[in-house]
Amino acid sequence: MKTTTVKNVPGTSIPALRRSFAIASIALAAAGLAGCADAGSPASTATPKPSATSTPSASDALPEIPKSDAECTDGTATITENNLDVTIPGDCATVIVDASNTLVTVGAVQTLTINGAINKVTATSIESVVFTASGNIVETGNEPKVDDQGKANEVNVK
Repeated sequence: MKTTTVKNVPGTSIPALRRSFAIASIALAAAGLAGCADAGSPASTATPKPSATSTPSASDALPEIPKSDAECTDGTATITENNLDVTIPGDCATVIVDASNTLVTVGAVQTLTINGAINKVTATSIESVVFTASGNIVETGNEPKVDDQGKANEVNVK
């Protein structure tokens, strides 16, 4: 183990260095605070005023999500377009969501497969859900069988 030895510089003592450092620290602190108040004027009694706030305008609003209807053809509806609010009128045996960032509303579903990420599917009932991607939310009126092959997916029974 290496030991470090502190040597005094000739003509300088450790207490003198500490005293000099303390005086320099006090002087710096005083100089820093000197700009905070004018010694010749009374302390400020001004009350802070609230800043002006702006009311959000129509141009500040979030963009509306385009709406679309999808058909359940021969018992299957497949959603492939991203960033939509999709309604599947009525019930559909099989719903496949290959899109991402999409809202899907449907009636009763036997099998729901979600291959895209960050989707929300709302259904009156679902028998089984398969997640192959992550970050999806399913809301349904019952507790379906779930096969989650992704991460951070949720099934909420309402």
